Amino acid sequence: MVISKKFWRGKKVLITGHTGFKGTWLSIILNKLNVNLYGISLKPKKKSLFKILNVNKLYKKNFYTNIKNFTKLNKIIQKINPDVIIHMAAQPLVRLSYEDPYETYFTNVIGTMNILESIRQNNFQPFSLIVTTDKVYRPNNQNIYKESDALGGIDPYSSSKSCVEHLSLSYSKILNKKCKIVTVRAGNVIGGGDWSEDRLIPDIVRHIFEKKKLIIRNLESIRPWQHVFDPLKGYLMSIEKNFHKSGNYNAYNFGPKNANQKNVRSIINYVNKNYKKINYQKINKKEFSEEKILKLQNKFSKKNLNWDPKLNFRNSLILTLDWYHEFYRNKKNIIEFTNKQISNFFNF
Repeated sequence: MVISKKFWRGKKVLITGHTGFKGTWLSIILNKLNVNLYGISLKPKKKSLFKILNVNKLYKKNFYTNIKNFTKLNKIIQKINPDVIIHMAAQPLVRLSYEDPYETYFTNVIGTMNILESIRQNNFQPFSLIVTTDKVYRPNNQNIYKESDALGGIDPYSSSKSCVEHLSLSYSKILNKKCKIVTVRAGNVIGGGDWSEDRLIPDIVRHIFEKKKLIIRNLESIRPWQHVFDPLKGYLMSIEKNFHKSGNYNAYNFGPKNANQKNVRSIINYVNKNYKKINYQKINKKEFSEEKILKLQNKFSKKNLNWDPKLNFRNSLILTLDWYHEFYRNKKNIIEFTNKQISNFFNF
């Protein structure tokens, strides 16, 4: 599980959604690999990891535009002519997808098609990594999913990402050898600097440090919780592995080992024991449909990429909660602290 600095050095890498949580962490990692970074995204929110860490300075050029606008997007991609596109831009929230399904499908499906269509129309040959989610699978009785299982997410967000998977496979055939496409599926990623609404860890953090009300939907829901470093390393490894394989298409799951796929109650108990006693309000009424158990199988990623999750459940929570503790305690040191976490994990 070693990332090749030689492979990445000097490559032009375009990240969509680079101002988001995962996009920000990935930007810092790639900068340490000496790539030439370009980003397309909406403008970062005032309180965002991207702004907190001054990540805009790592980029050759930041383009703040919406991926739904094909004309603008196409001109930007033409200008960059990237070696690698990492497509992370999305409407990522399940609750919001119920409130605004049109926007969710438009952003996730049409936005992805705009990128792939730009490649087709301009005869470019970048490697394209399309980031989807663990929620793309059609629910089954086992509640553990491998890459060959049927796709078919139920809620609007999951459904839109299932559509993205089908779209990516279709375009891999349309583009043939002109463009190599890989999709990656990871979910319930945690780590410092995620300020998203309606996500468990950010909600817990706001409760502890800002005295905000904490609402829990289901204490028994089991999810593949994993620190952001593990799937991001998998993303980079999947690009390295498939970059020179003409006409190749693969999909990869990145999730924790089965023993580390815990329920919400386990996170609450850990925080209570090791950080601070928290008080939460449980919602008894079911607001929308969610799978109670969702686990990912990693056998293909392990066999094809030699990827294995490095961090267990406890270490993932420690890295995450330590980052927030440092942020609220000593904000001036947070850039150095962030770089230290990356260096310790990746051995950069």
